Amino acid sequence: MSTDDRIVIKNLVKGFHTRHGFTTVIDGMDLTIADGEFVALVGPSGCGKSTVLNMLSGLDTDFTGTAEIRSRAPGVHFSYVFQEPRLLPWKTVRQNVEFALKATGVDRSQWADRVLPVLRRVGLAGFENHYPHQISGGMQQRTALARAFVLDAPVMLMDEPFSGLDEFTARSLRQLLLELRSQEESKAFVFVTHNVFEAAVLSDRVVLMSNRPSTIRRVVEVEVPLPRSYDDPRLFDVSRELTHEIISSMVSTDDGGLVVGEEHARLAGPQAAR
Repeated sequence: MSTDDRIVIKNLVKGFHTRHGFTTVIDGMDLTIADGEFVALVGPSGCGKSTVLNMLSGLDTDFTGTAEIRSRAPGVHFSYVFQEPRLLPWKTVRQNVEFALKATGVDRSQWADRVLPVLRRVGLAGFENHYPHQISGGMQQRTALARAFVLDAPVMLMDEPFSGLDEFTARSLRQLLLELRSQEESKAFVFVTHNVFEAAVLSDRVVLMSNRPSTIRRVVEVEVPLPRSYDDPRLFDVSRELTHEIISSMVSTDDGGLVVGEEHARLAGPQAAR
């Protein structure tokens, strides 16, 4: 940990009570992210990836350890892009983006100067006065990206923002995100995904989380400079490495589920240890 770290996760433990007892979801997670870094969280369903974002954002405060975004100046410290656009249906594209500024106390006199350039950057010029039902799912997610970027926060949390889109639309939005990122070199990103190639294309580091109770299984560096091309063979190499790491650590359980990491040896029995 250093003074340059924007995001600090240390000794993080998260669980919840059920009728069967206490279930630990995250069991001792340590991670730091500096300004300008793009870090993807990849792991099996239920391992706590989205929960990490909620703890960083303050939406979930029921945990032990540290999950914090360090602030160095007054203002908004993070923005959040969800899996669904979560637009207000009675507001236009422009009004949905303006709403983020209103909610964070930005003076109305500044709205136009901040909103219109961002809408141009995400390819929504000419659609400012359309309502969500009048535009495609991809354009709705572009609106959600604009709403997040207009806040000019030092951290962006992204929870599978492209998973609900067809691959062609998702690919165009990944490329857009790479372009937006190159224009804001100091912003830190935490990006949750199940798509290993998406993680390879976008990230500086990919954090592989184990099955719950989850820990960090491995961190893979993506040593491919920006700007990146989808056809770069090095990205396919990283994607294959990530896929191999995930598949090689999984074993089927009796209920049809999957376990990852250290659970493998325990369930496989004594022969697996030899």
